[in-house]
Amino acid sequence: MTSISAYAKDQYELVKSSRQALLDYCKTISDKDFIDQNTSFGRGGSIRNLLVHIINTYEYWIANIALKKNTSYSQYEKSENVKDVISGFEQVDKFMNELIENMENLEVINYQSGDAKSTVN
Repeated sequence: MTSISAYAKDQYELVKSSRQALLDYCKTISDKDFIDQNTSFGRGGSIRNLLVHIINTYEYWIANIALKKNTSYSQYEKSENVKDVISGFEQVDKFMNELIENMENLEVINYQSGDAKSTVN
């Protein structure tokens, strides 16, 4: 039987592979088009903003909640091009590797936001 950490590692490799395909495409467009605000991306967002939002999601759930780090969130404006976003995902990969390496030993994760409470064992 495969351990949960081995399974998580395999699954995250698939996530990284899919992400790489998207980032490779983003390398083919201009920096201007990458950061250009467009209503097609929701609330005047951009390709950059969507990707930084994904990074922020990992920073919140993996770094701050699961790993109990006090990580600040990546700022949209500081990612001026695809290379900056790739750097953000490299940090995300470090958080994920730490989570996966310690997955078997994680304690209960408690989460509370407003009136909502959740516990993950």
